[in-house]
Amino acid sequence: MVGPSRSGFWWRRGIRRVVVGLVVLVLVPLVAYRVGRRAATLEESVLNASPPAAGEILAGVEEKVVGSLEVFRGLLVLPDEPLSVSFSDPVVLMSVPVGVGEMLGEGSVLAVVDDRPVFVLGGEFPLIHGLVRGDTGTMVSQLQAALGRVGLYGGDVDGRYGYSTKRAVRALFEDAGFDAPDAGVPVGSVVFVDGLPARVASVGPAVGDVLEGEVELMRLSTGDPTVEVSFGGDDADIFEVGMSATLTDLATGAEYDVVLDEIVDAVGSDLPDRKTARFRSAGADISGVDPTDITVTVDLRPSDTPSLVVPATGVYADAGGSTYVLKATGDGDERVMVEVLFSGDGDVAISVPDGSLQPGDKVVVGVADGG
Repeated sequence: MVGPSRSGFWWRRGIRRVVVGLVVLVLVPLVAYRVGRRAATLEESVLNASPPAAGEILAGVEEKVVGSLEVFRGLLVLPDEPLSVSFSDPVVLMSVPVGVGEMLGEGSVLAVVDDRPVFVLGGEFPLIHGLVRGDTGTMVSQLQAALGRVGLYGGDVDGRYGYSTKRAVRALFEDAGFDAPDAGVPVGSVVFVDGLPARVASVGPAVGDVLEGEVELMRLSTGDPTVEVSFGGDDADIFEVGMSATLTDLATGAEYDVVLDEIVDAVGSDLPDRKTARFRSAGADISGVDPTDITVTVDLRPSDTPSLVVPATGVYADAGGSTYVLKATGDGDERVMVEVLFSGDGDVAISVPDGSLQPGDKVVVGVADGG
């Protein structure tokens, strides 16, 4: 058998190469054209695509307390009154045993002049002249009542300066460590103050000063303290005379109920709409709180009980004035009739009489344009 010649083999192989080359030359441009055409089609489809259809915006139904607690810095203000003493002769102020902020109680020594004490007792009338045995009248009755309150006088408050009164006066001086005067109660040895105990607000003269005539030794906080809160026009709708609030002593955490007593123009403010709200205690003694480290909390919540809450934009009204929400379900939106209780901070507390709305349900609050 005679095999194919080498020249025939190479000839046929060359023909195949030519054919394959021609096919490649034809197919490559065609494929490139189709790919480019497809890319152009995708780009055109994106550019020419219509926006998605409008869709509903949903929000969840919550159970919470609607409203807020507004907290303001406060300042405790203790009204003060002068405590004055009259000295008929010049005396030297030797010491002031009580300092600013301390409580001055009945029977306390508030000053020492020329090595003799000046006592403070409770009373309405000032002592403008000395009292001695044999004197009678209202001033003696006031002295007897005060000495009785401090446990030194046990007799009748009869307005007669007798032996029992003299003995009580002697005990007042001696119990404090001083010699009792023989003449009774000299002017300048006892000061009567209405409203004890009282806190010392300030002290006037310095130790070593010469005192003569009527001298203001100190000022006492004898009135009811007030708590002042300064606020601007943006907060004007928060404050209303008669409203209740909570005073907090930040140093101790103690809380006190206070009531808004009055609203006045802020003193020394350059802003015309600046106001000062003055709160008074609803009963408890607040004079001992830190004057500058306190807050006043105003509760703006209509109720502290959790309610069903939806955004305000999710509550609608029909032509008859009834209110409802649109509850989103798998079969579409369901109209649920509701009763609006109150609103605050963009939320609305609602009541659902038939119980068809629960926390976690979704309600329609708007429509997205899909753009």
